[in-house]
Amino acid sequence: MTAVERSGKDFVVEARLLAEIFGLSEDEVRERMRDGAITSRCETGVDDDAGRWRLTFHHGDRACRFIVDEAGTVVKRATFPIKARAHDANPGSGDIGMTFSAKSAKSAKSAKSAKSAKSAKSAKSAKE
Repeated sequence: MTAVERSGKDFVVEARLLAEIFGLSEDEVRERMRDGAITSRCETGVDDDAGRWRLTFHHGDRACRFIVDEAGTVVKRATFPIKARAHDANPGSGDIGMTFSAKSAKSAKSAKSAKSAKSAKSAKSAKE
């Protein structure tokens, strides 16, 4: 098996790969996946990113992300620090499937800014 393999609609990532990234043994990776201490998200590419998937794994204050093609070949790999999330302290949140595109990230940011501006305006109106 290569480090990431396609299994129908799903992907299988070798425990060895995550163990290297998170500084754990393969057995610890399996255990932490089972108990929810390592969580994952699989996002399906759309538009220009169609035919690609973004696989993201979170553990404590670290995350790793793989962009893979239809064959499971890793096109891009990144690791980065994150804030420990509330559900990391409450295991069992499960895996999440979503879609992604380079364009949607920008749109989501714009929508969030518009929502924040609307919330700030509402809060100001409520004070008056």
